Amino acid sequence: MVSSEENEPRARAIFAAVAGAQLVARSRSDISLYDALIDSYRTAGLLPA
Repeated sequence: MVSSEENEPRARAIFAAVAGAQLVARSRSDISLYDALIDSYRTAGLLPA
């Protein structure tokens, strides 16, 4: 669990990660790349499962 003082920076980091994955996938016209990036973020512990 994340403390309340860490919520906002963590939320911003998650938002940036998801936006980045969308940008990469759209720029390559490959939605499966988005799914792969999100899965890799989860595996690395950057996103909740």
